Amino acid sequence: MPIHRSQGSTASEKHLLGRCERSFLNYWSYANLFRNDHGPKELVDVLVCCGPYLILFSDKSCEFSSGKSADVGWPRWYKKAILTSKSQLLGAEKFINEHSNQIYLDSTLTSRLPLRIPPFDQRRTFLICVANGAGKACKEFFGSTRGSLVMTNNPNEDAPFSVGDLNTGKRYVHVLDDNTLDLVLSEFDTINDFAMYLSEKETLMRAPGLKAFHGEEEAVAVYLRGFDEVEQRFKLDHAIERAGIGSDYDMLHFEEGFWDAMQRHPQYVRRAHENRVSYLWDSLIHRFTDNMIQGTSVRHGDTPQEEHEGGIRYMALEPRTHRRLLSKQLLDAIESFPEMNFAARTILPDRVPNGTNSCYVFLQLSRDSTMNSDEYEEYRARRRNLLYAYCLTVRLKFPDPDRVIGIATEPPRIFSGKIMSEDMLLIDRKTLFDEEVQEAREILERFKFLDPSKTTSGRTSTKDFPDP
Repeated sequence: MPIHRSQGSTASEKHLLGRCERSFLNYWSYANLFRNDHGPKELVDVLVCCGPYLILFSDKSCEFSSGKSADVGWPRWYKKAILTSKSQLLGAEKFINEHSNQIYLDSTLTSRLPLRIPPFDQRRTFLICVANGAGKACKEFFGSTRGSLVMTNNPNEDAPFSVGDLNTGKRYVHVLDDNTLDLVLSEFDTINDFAMYLSEKETLMRAPGLKAFHGEEEAVAVYLRGFDEVEQRFKLDHAIERAGIGSDYDMLHFEEGFWDAMQRHPQYVRRAHENRVSYLWDSLIHRFTDNMIQGTSVRHGDTPQEEHEGGIRYMALEPRTHRRLLSKQLLDAIESFPEMNFAARTILPDRVPNGTNSCYVFLQLSRDSTMNSDEYEEYRARRRNLLYAYCLTVRLKFPDPDRVIGIATEPPRIFSGKIMSEDMLLIDRKTLFDEEVQEAREILERFKFLDPSKTTSGRTSTKDFPDP
């Protein structure tokens, strides 16, 4: 069955959804959802849920009153654009905590959200207000180059175009604006990378001492300066330590300029160049999710939708740096496809922070391009059986990864521009059942070419910011 979903009811909602679909991918991003609360009521403008992460967006477009002084216009705009969003977000989270199975795709309340919201104690929730309409007035007020709202952790902040802690001591509410929405979601364009940034920002802004950033982009730039080699992840407080600032400061104020400097840094430029190949991984995910949304994907056996989505979900949870490595492996496997009709590549988990510790199998099986539909279905069945056998032997040979995810297709080098299909298989456990162990050993004994140790990429590592 196809998934009929809203594309947003306003121009800004459509833009927000499109941005989320590019960063977090389409199957996990939904606009204009409804809750059943004694009848249909809108839940939130955009919801993103993938793995343990739940991100709620409230989008408000309110033009700043022209001709009004900042002292008069700011409180009015702040109430309409930010405080109203805050109320919607807190109400949506409360409802989800209590009735996560009562979320629907439209006001008819007939089609439920096709995602499983993780239980409260197993998920990480982020609330984001998108406040549009004050950019021009903000730019004129500060005489700045972009017009981004100042971000502080002062709960009593009341200065014009400055936003403090909106929900002190409780769930943090992030605020993005006309200028910073695209910037942040472009910079952190996987759900894992985005969640890591938001978590670090929340930790810093809730720590002792006043902080102020002249725009969210300055916080992004400082974050990207703070890679901790020991923990292998970005940390805002590490960036502050590297700047020679102790932990006993009374106030930190980051003026404009950090983001501009970051964009010119040779390693940042090199990183953007190196990441280009990583979007092959995104396009592969889309091959599966487009079919799932259109209702054209096929599940075999009694596999429930949630499990069917599982392997693709783990692919979507890979951070950008790991996608770079995975995509390079895929490209090498595609370009080196042999003259024989079969090839498989086993890609072990790499030493990349926040990866999913998944082992991937990429299997290519050629075929006669003139097959009729019955012959093609026989080919697909043979390919699925081959993928199952190969993944089973991989699980036996390599017990350390948390799971094995198998992907099978025609060799793209030969079938480029022709009809192709993809199959996926997920073994989401570290150990095999006794009968599976025996089956895997028999496969290895009978079919030597299915020994994954002969087609394994090995473990590699890379830097998020490569040397220029």
